[in-house]
Amino acid sequence: MPPRPPIDPQGTYHVGSRGCYGQPLFRTPEEHELFLLLYARSARKYGWITLEWVLMHNHHHFVIRLTDGGLSKGVQELHGSFSRRIHAIYGLTGQGHLVRHGFFARHLGTEAEIVGASSYVALNPSKAFGVRPEEAAWSSYPATIGLAHPRSFHSPSALLELISPTPAAARAAYRELVERELGSNGLDQSPNDRVRPRD
Repeated sequence: MPPRPPIDPQGTYHVGSRGCYGQPLFRTPEEHELFLLLYARSARKYGWITLEWVLMHNHHHFVIRLTDGGLSKGVQELHGSFSRRIHAIYGLTGQGHLVRHGFFARHLGTEAEIVGASSYVALNPSKAFGVRPEEAAWSSYPATIGLAHPRSFHSPSALLELISPTPAAARAAYRELVERELGSNGLDQSPNDRVRPRD
């Protein structure tokens, strides 16, 4: 794997990681909640603004806008804390790694890339499990479109303002985008450049 380019301390990134050897990261609702609690701690500590997120069976995705760097250190702390607690629960301390060492971090340089990556994240449960995105249990999408309260670390407005200055119009346009991709082959395409941001 080529070395990752330097992290822009105020950039926006699509971040994700998987369990080692495809093993599950989350087996129970309590483990999902534990990960989100630890993520919220890292987000608060490093000033991350979270635009969209989803927890899958053996991986996770977050779209994060940095305010003062801290991405590598924060993700390392998050994964390390979570792994130690899960290993302690299952009696696997010292038996190997839970999360892959190298996490995925793709810089999103344009508004179109940010919105496209966010819709890709929102559609992950539909692609993997065939559920509607607004019904996914461990996803920010219901909160982004106004059907649920956002988690403490989630800022739907940071994404929606890229689509329209009017929140209701932005939610409707984003939902339309996700619905359009849900019913098309867009699920198998790159998340780049699939939506035009507001003028």
